[in-house]
Amino acid sequence: GTNIENMKKDVQPLLEKIEQDPSVEYSVLSIGYNSAKEIHKAKIYAKMKPKEQRVGISQEDMVIKYTNQFKNYKNMVITVEDLPPFDTGSSNAPIQIVVTGDDLDILNETTQKIMTMLSHTNGVTNIDRDYESGKPEIKIDIKRQNAQKVGVSASEIAGILGSAYSSTEAISFYEEKGRQFDITLRFDDQYRKSIDDMKKLQVRSTNGDLVSLEGIVNFEETKST
Repeated sequence: GTNIENMKKDVQPLLEKIEQDPSVEYSVLSIGYNSAKEIHKAKIYAKMKPKEQRVGISQEDMVIKYTNQFKNYKNMVITVEDLPPFDTGSSNAPIQIVVTGDDLDILNETTQKIMTMLSHTNGVTNIDRDYESGKPEIKIDIKRQNAQKVGVSASEIAGILGSAYSSTEAISFYEEKGRQFDITLRFDDQYRKSIDDMKKLQVRSTNGDLVSLEGIVNFEETKST
């Protein structure tokens, strides 16, 4: 439910702490680093200075240090791991427990119990899981009788929503140095912040009138599965 700008703001205090560390040579922030490009996930890679320049400080010391420093940050799940250079894959935790099943509710409940048990186990740190509960989404159902009555098709409704939010449909193109680029249309962020903004969108009916989506579409805030 976040966006890139807010994610940058949330992660900035962590990044600043790492950048100010005399044992760190440089750091790299990556938002949406996984294959799904999920922008509610960020990774900070910190390259440590050579051993002779950080006498007495090991990578394990750094992991423990930042695990303790970052554990009090709210609204974020933060793990600190010893990684190979520029790793962008899945977890590199030395111990991983795989839980499988067909029921997401049971998986959620079971993994929560395991994490609670591990949290009371001496020597266990950075407990995390890759299961995620539903992400916020808006469910859209067309009131078909209302839409037919005013002469608006499902494809026209999909088209106006697509233009407002996804910017996937090319409306034209331009050429530069022998290459062709699509021109897409999308509303400015200030006009697409909430369900109320979606309700105000208008689509043209068969008789030429503009019809608000509020009268022909049901909007519901839900969680994805």
